[in-house]
Amino acid sequence: MCGICGLYSPTSRPSTEAVDAMRARIRHRGPDQGSTDAFGPCVLGHQRLRVIDLEQGFQPVTNEAGDVVAVFNGELYNFPELRRELSDAGHVVRGTGDTPIIPHLYEEHGTSFVERLEGMFALALWDAARGRLVLARDRLGKKPVVWTRLPDGTLAFASELKALAALPSLRREPDLGALDAYLALQYVPGERSGLQGVHRLLPGHVLVAEGPDERIERYWQPRLAEDPRGDEAV
Repeated sequence: MCGICGLYSPTSRPSTEAVDAMRARIRHRGPDQGSTDAFGPCVLGHQRLRVIDLEQGFQPVTNEAGDVVAVFNGELYNFPELRRELSDAGHVVRGTGDTPIIPHLYEEHGTSFVERLEGMFALALWDAARGRLVLARDRLGKKPVVWTRLPDGTLAFASELKALAALPSLRREPDLGALDAYLALQYVPGERSGLQGVHRLLPGHVLVAEGPDERIERYWQPRLAEDPRGDEAV
């Protein structure tokens, strides 16, 4: 388990101290390593639990030019295959683990790169050339990510709501409808989080933020498999 968080402001340079405070709230998710890294209008934070590539698996990860950067929570099951593909395409991928493939895969496929990932994950990727922040969540929602727009237009995201609560400007009005659903169902359905204006990125979705606007797209949905057996096999 690892944790990610960050801020993206289209009009200013977000505070690294604010992201430090967010990381402190999720240190339990990744006690082995952590950092806050500023890239102009975007600041990315992460806490890492070291599982594979112990020496070179540090984050954030970048492409060769350093203008595509990512932080990651989870595990990719098909990363050896993807590493080979990227190497054959001329990319130089650091280390031997899964996370460093992400910026290079984005270079090859744009925001549809998430369709190539097989595993459990939540990730944040910053594309400096386009001024674009990408958030993505795995197909079944094994790994969490929540996000909100702060009053000044800054987009804030994190693995857990408690990290967003470290931000003084976060609205803290309860979402009574979400709380009612929790009391009735023992969970909150959909994208609600329990606080007004704070959203969960749904499983199988990607959020793309450029400037003051964001769009959310579904990249995967479950489908019923056809059973090739006839009635006599039942």
